[in-house]
Amino acid sequence: MNLKKVFSIFLITFVFVSNPSAVHLHIFSIVGAEIYSTTILGTAGENRINWQTTNSQGSKVGSGLYIYVVDIADGSNDQIYHGKVVVIN
Repeated sequence: MNLKKVFSIFLITFVFVSNPSAVHLHIFSIVGAEIYSTTILGTAGENRINWQTTNSQGSKVGSGLYIYVVDIADGSNDQIYHGKVVVIN
């Protein structure tokens, strides 16, 4: 999984070869409060989710350290990826 900062949009890229699967992205503050989540229908191969560094209400998040969790649920081989991302405004 790669995490890239591009013009204040984070591109979270993950690769899997599987059947179409629900892919959930959750962003948490460093104290554990969920600030953003979204779900896409992933396809076999490479998939991307863009996070615009906003919270669930659409407001820009402040500078700081955030935790991301990507949960790929295909029913037979669920995968969870997590990591940290720094936002600098």
